Amino acid sequence: MDPFLVDMAKRLESLDDRKEITEAMDQIEYLYEALDPHQQDLASELMARLQRRLRALRSGQS
Repeated sequence: MDPFLVDMAKRLESLDDRKEITEAMDQIEYLYEALDPHQQDLASELMARLQRRLRALRSGQS
């Protein structure tokens, strides 16, 4: 398993800043093509969760 994805999965709930979330999404997107299909599934799920967190921040929720 890619160490970055493992770390990101662990830190996901602690990301509460728009800049941190956006940077994490950018890093996952950059890494995506180099991942095997199983890891791409995990990366896609992390991206979806980060997008939900970003939307929640924009709407004033956490």
